[in-house]
Amino acid sequence: MGVIEVEGITTEYGNDVGIDSLSFSVDTGEAFGLLGPQGAGKTTTIRTILGFQSPKTGTTRVLDCDVHSERGRREVTDAIGYVPAAPGYDDRSSVGQILDAHEAVHGGDRRDMLTKRFGLEADRQIKSLDKREQQLLALVVAFMHDPAVAILDEPTTGVDPVTRQRIVGFIDEERRRGTTVLFSSRSIDSMVRLCDRIAVLWSGRRIRTETPASLPFTSAKQVSITVRRPFDTTLFDRLQTENFVSHDTEVPPPAGSGPETAPLPATICSFLYCGPPAQLLETIAPLACLTYRIEPAPVDEMLRATYEGVPPE
Repeated sequence: MGVIEVEGITTEYGNDVGIDSLSFSVDTGEAFGLLGPQGAGKTTTIRTILGFQSPKTGTTRVLDCDVHSERGRREVTDAIGYVPAAPGYDDRSSVGQILDAHEAVHGGDRRDMLTKRFGLEADRQIKSLDKREQQLLALVVAFMHDPAVAILDEPTTGVDPVTRQRIVGFIDEERRRGTTVLFSSRSIDSMVRLCDRIAVLWSGRRIRTETPASLPFTSAKQVSITVRRPFDTTLFDRLQTENFVSHDTEVPPPAGSGPETAPLPATICSFLYCGPPAQLLETIAPLACLTYRIEPAPVDEMLRATYEGVPPE
């Protein structure tokens, strides 16, 4: 039996279904990811696992305890560390008061070590903390009592890249210490670095369970190229593209052209590219590219292009 067992849970909000017949399990010492676009059901799943809300059907167990019974929640609460997507601490409190309250209930053997590591001072007021510092405080609260299970709801959302790497690095250390981790995110890089398995959620259903190596879009790029017309449109047929769109336009003539020089006819081509970078560059090299932009593809677009319409497992 897994440390976390989710079996056929369905949740409803009025006439809307939040999670639909969702099942998965997380093994001891495993880092398990929940990946999906906004609204896929990640937070609802986590809140249901924690017993904060009850499913219409199905069961959730943590360490073989029924979290939807009072006895089960009481038995398992000290074994869980939880980072919410939005911590929402009382602005009138200080960092020390937040930590004191948590320690009084769950313990805090690692409190001093973690506050020092993340540079949090006990006398700082919550209202003076920025988003980055509040996320770091949530991390300390979750791990200061050395939990066996860490349940983390998008812990890197809204922080700068350096802080994101610090958070991911710390969670990776905890996983290597043997902590079982359930981790939701829209960050592909974090998922690939941390997780042993990744459940892809779409509209409250598990569409696929992937490994970091099997995710089909870890190197996907959003490409936008402005090409002078005419050009060989069949060149793009060689590429692994998704969501290809194009429209004709005109661009100003080169600097130094005479005042009577007409604008240049051009086409703007935009697409998601999931293949090798060398093949992309080799394909566009013969084109008269006036401008081009290659950047990491938006996570929601990658997920939509890959999984929209795919039946659940």
